[in-house]
Amino acid sequence: AVYGYLADYIEHHFFQGSQVATWLGFAVTFLARPLGGIVLGSIGDTYGRGFSVNLSIVGMLLGTCGQGMLPTYSSGSNVLGTIGLVVLVILRF
Repeated sequence: AVYGYLADYIEHHFFQGSQVATWLGFAVTFLARPLGGIVLGSIGDTYGRGFSVNLSIVGMLLGTCGQGMLPTYSSGSNVLGTIGLVVLVILRF
């Protein structure tokens, strides 16, 4: 719901006005969920549920804080905007 609320801002500041690219950036999370389940499930089997849950929480914390600190195209250069876009998609994954 938050991504949908901020879609206009994300579209203009990260994806240079492309609505399709904005929603493809959202779709990346649906590709990552099964992979995260497999990885965190095997970590949970090996090291225990507590460690797996803590690792998941730290991952969500880093991803959320990292997205808040990204540069945009309006930061001053296209290079910073491109770096921000690539890191945004990586953090969404």
